[in-house]
Amino acid sequence: MTNEQKELRHELVVGRCEGGKILLTKNAGLAIRKSAETFYSLKLHMFPGLTYFLSKNFGENPNYTIFSKIIGDEGGVRFQNPVGAARLSNDMRTHLEIRFNLMDRRLFMSLFPTPGAHI
Repeated sequence: MTNEQKELRHELVVGRCEGGKILLTKNAGLAIRKSAETFYSLKLHMFPGLTYFLSKNFGENPNYTIFSKIIGDEGGVRFQNPVGAARLSNDMRTHLEIRFNLMDRRLFMSLFPTPGAHI
């Protein structure tokens, strides 16, 4: 990591949500947020080599959008090609619920960094 940039790594899992808890979890990947960035980079085990970007929506909307393309320039970063969405569920306060448009499966991102997590 250059310039002592700290990385926060959050586990991505699949499982079944019941009563605000995730049961029968299986590791599905990793979400990484560097200290200087406002978005997460998503790396999924089923799509090695591809990175998706999770960005919080503007305004009062508490939801997130997943993009497949990022463009960086002197004005900052912009995202293109929305491929999914994420939200914080009312009954679950430990994970963000993630859905990709083409997959009929929910992923869950831990809201708390996972020490030693790696892809």
